[in-house]
Amino acid sequence: MHVKRNPEAEFLREEIAKERAAQRRRALRAMILFCATLFLCSLTTLRALFTQQPLVVLLFLLLLMGLLIWGIYNGVRNYRIGKSPIAAIDIEERRLQERAFLFASAQGQVPRTLGLPSLITKGVLALLCLGWSTDLLVIYGASQGIATFAIIFLFPLGVLLVSVTIRDWLRRRRLLRESADILAERLMLGEITEGHDAE
Repeated sequence: MHVKRNPEAEFLREEIAKERAAQRRRALRAMILFCATLFLCSLTTLRALFTQQPLVVLLFLLLLMGLLIWGIYNGVRNYRIGKSPIAAIDIEERRLQERAFLFASAQGQVPRTLGLPSLITKGVLALLCLGWSTDLLVIYGASQGIATFAIIFLFPLGVLLVSVTIRDWLRRRRLLRESADILAERLMLGEITEGHDAE
């Protein structure tokens, strides 16, 4: 006997499949990048040991290597999650999460990461990083170690925080504007009490 499948469940299944495929690609790219960076960082650490660099340089390199190893571990874990099959419980969990999220967004509530305090904090940190890196370059431009620290670490971090702040601000505006329309569309795909995938 043919059972008609819930259109919302089919839509969510396709969305989860797309997200997991994208997750696999991101995880693979991250693992390649982190492994290559870890190799270069290992060579730099060995060179620092042989050239008797200050202890703070070695500690910074070891910390960076630890972060890279942690990133590789997360890349492997995310790749395995992306390869896992889509179960009915995954669809049901996604349906409940999206409904709750859209209901809250339609009432003007947004996640903490998109709230005004979070946006202001990230924006202030971005300005501090950019201002600090500029200050170090102007005052200690002759010191190669401090200038390198400012160029390699502080300035890219500031640029990254600026981009994240702008991205989250745009996401917040779009979410508040479109959440009610998205919720109405989802409710048309499947009744609110009948969102289960029919087996």
